[in-house]
Amino acid sequence: MSDIKQQIKTLDKENKAKLAEQIKQKLQQRKTSQATDYDVVILGGGFAGSTLARQLKLLDRDITIAVVEKNSFPYREIAHKVGESASELQAHYLSEILELRDHLIENQVEKGGARYFFTFGNNKDISQRMEVGTKAFPPVPGFQFDRGRLENHLYNENSAVGIKYWENSKYQDLIVGSPNKVLLNRDDEQHEITANWVVDATGRGAVLKRKFDLKESSEHPASAAWLRVGFTVDIETWSDSPDWQQRVLKGLRKVGTCHLMGQGYWVWIIVLPSNATSIGIVADPAIHPLSDYNSPERFLKWLQTHEPQCAEALREDIEQDQIKDFLAIKHFAHGCKQLFSEDKWCITGEAGLFLDPFYSPGGDFIAISNSLICNLITQDLQGKPIASMLRQYETSYLHLFRQYLKTYLDQYPVMGNQKVMLAKITWDWAIYWGINAFLFFHQNKGFDWNWLSACIEEMNSFKELNEATQSLFQFWSKLESAEWNDCMYSLFDLAFLYDMHTGLKADLPPQQAQQQLRKNIQTLAIISQEYAKHVNSMLESQHPESNESNPANVLLDILQKIDIPVTDDNRQIKMQLQQMLNLQSH
Repeated sequence: MSDIKQQIKTLDKENKAKLAEQIKQKLQQRKTSQATDYDVVILGGGFAGSTLARQLKLLDRDITIAVVEKNSFPYREIAHKVGESASELQAHYLSEILELRDHLIENQVEKGGARYFFTFGNNKDISQRMEVGTKAFPPVPGFQFDRGRLENHLYNENSAVGIKYWENSKYQDLIVGSPNKVLLNRDDEQHEITANWVVDATGRGAVLKRKFDLKESSEHPASAAWLRVGFTVDIETWSDSPDWQQRVLKGLRKVGTCHLMGQGYWVWIIVLPSNATSIGIVADPAIHPLSDYNSPERFLKWLQTHEPQCAEALREDIEQDQIKDFLAIKHFAHGCKQLFSEDKWCITGEAGLFLDPFYSPGGDFIAISNSLICNLITQDLQGKPIASMLRQYETSYLHLFRQYLKTYLDQYPVMGNQKVMLAKITWDWAIYWGINAFLFFHQNKGFDWNWLSACIEEMNSFKELNEATQSLFQFWSKLESAEWNDCMYSLFDLAFLYDMHTGLKADLPPQQAQQQLRKNIQTLAIISQEYAKHVNSMLESQHPESNESNPANVLLDILQKIDIPVTDDNRQIKMQLQQMLNLQSH
């Protein structure tokens, strides 16, 4: 002890202050652990809850965590949960932040990109449908996974590092206080556990949203039904056309997230690592009511009408009642009035918000919200103030959700239009790779207001551009009648889009990341400018005397406020877009 005192005496004033702060933080942590059963109680042991528990433990090995789960582990594979396709943001979260790369590579399926097949004729020949996707595996990987397999792995890994799972336990109530008290029922016995923080990850159970009356309805009306079959539905076997087979790397379509596109609907086909296949119908109820496909028999009948090749792949299994599961949900999109509270409760995942599965954003939003919650909890447990950070996170996260919603709202009638959807898919992926995923890959900088302030003018312009461009797609689809068939457009033939995709891994220092963000927004401005010019040229030729309000002109007015330098790179982007709009792929 005397040696320690002597060492302290030799410290200068600055290092003594640092030591005092470290001791203060340790005492605060000890005080917290003594006052509660756990530092954190997570309600729900599925994907959102178990990933959050793992992330917290990786950040602080001394943190105490309980996960309350109504079911018991192991989950069965081929579970009925949605969310089996991970795009780059979610894949990065799982692989790098949660350190699950080995599990993903060895036990799940690397994704062959997103692939889109547009309606042509009676949809009985896949080779005649226009295809949009990539010709090889994307350089920055995504994954397709069996949710049961992934969540069992998380359970085993979490349990091994001391995270306590209360299985077969049903949440009863939360009594807010200091500490927070969670009331449970397990095996007909009542339990009370205390925690500094409580997080709701119960999915559509949404126990805290219900408790605090935080439900917020969504204007997006789409509905969905899905099933899983215990065999592989390989879209590559649907045609033996040599030309069609040779357009892409062999086996790529089988492991892609495949979208069968039509007027007011899309159908997903996702092959799982458990040698099963997930198939779902998602549709605008004004065009395709849920009642038309809300049972296995109706599901098959609907497919026979709209997607006969898919129906044929499922017919025998459905007729013999051999499907693994089936679920239908009406009006699945929903919001939430509040997600983070100074009373030390939070809501993550589908327990709070859900958009639409078209671009697989559910796991992305879990990655983002879990990361924000980890920041709040770890800062608080270190005794640091979090009130300002909490309000900032709440504002930014809800704003991101509302911005994303514009991607889907009133867009389902556009889905059957090949040319407009090609333009929209290009736009939406450019936003994803150039803005949203880019920010997450760079330390989730979209929620760092100090860093983002240097680009605030550009970000505000981008938000205006996106809203106007999404409106343009709706207008454009009423004018556009071009039909393409027996062809493929490779998204990475757009060099700027490929650069945005690969730029996710650039790991730029803060100032260079700001410069790249500005450049990406400038590229988006060029894209929207070319789209607006294209629509205006169509109007001039088709309706020269039309007095109808024109979203293209609204978009061009916004673009007048954005400086787009005349450079060789920007001329190349314009040329690539013009080639795309004329379906010239090289």
